[in-house]
This record gives sequence, structure tokens and C-alpha cells, in this order.
Amino acid sequence: MTSPYPATGEFPDFEQFLIDLYSPIATTVAELPATGTELDGALPILWVRRLDGSLDENAITYVAQVRIAALAADRAAAAQLAAQAREALLDAPGTDVNGVLIDWARESPPARIPYRATTLQRDQGTTQFPDLDPLAAVVELGFTLHARRQ
Repeated sequence: MTSPYPATGEFPDFEQFLIDLYSPIATTVAELPATGTELDGALPILWVRRLDGSLDENAITYVAQVRIAALAADRAAAAQLAAQAREALLDAPGTDVNGVLIDWARESPPARIPYRATTLQRDQGTTQFPDLDPLAAVVELGFTLHARRQ
């Protein structure tokens, strides 16, 4: 028998919440595929990460900073995927997503959430060359999510 998700009395796993929310839209992961070939085969993809978080001053609500990266074959497709992700997350508060209830979601300006460019490379013989230019085929979104114990 598996444990119910989320565990009663615990704060949600925000990355799992995002995976559950976005899975109907596109392949959604918390870790990118290990190789360029695997990444290419998974596109379009939403890469979700919880970057930071803390309890509010009353220890009732957990406030999480999350980042969503929409990766696609080109910038236009990534922008379209990011728009779908934005709409889905802003519509999520107050709805049950696989047993998780998010109280509040707000888009955060990119400056508030640090961005560290990823280097995705493909091996070709003994040489590596960039496979995915983060500025060309990735659109990143930042959000602040609030949730109470479930």
C-alpha cells in the first residue's frame, strides 16, 4: 500500500505539485534528461524547480519560490508553452491537484528569482558543442506559491 500524497499534516512537495499540474500540458520534470539526445526526444518539456521557501511568521503557510523553464525546438514554441504554463498555474489556487491545494500563486519578476544559465551539451566524437542556447529555445517563469499543511 502506498502512502497518500501529500502526507497528512505536511506541506506539499511543490515540485511534485507542478509536475502533476503540468503533465497534461507537456512532459514535466524536476531534472533534465542526462544527454542532449534524450532531451531532444522529450521536447517540448517543462522543467520545474523549487528554489527557495520558508514559513510565514505564524508558521501556518509555506511560501515557496518556484521556477518553470519551458524548453522547445525554438523560441516561439517555448513562449507558447510558457504561456500555457503561466495560465495553468495562475488558475490553480483553490483547486485540488492530485490531493494538493495551493492557496495563492503570483508571478514573480525574474530579478527576484536568481537565474543560472544551464549548459546543455551533446557529445560528438571527442568534441562537445552547445546543443541548446538558453536564450533561443527556453522561456523561464518565476512564481511565488503559498500553501498550508495538507
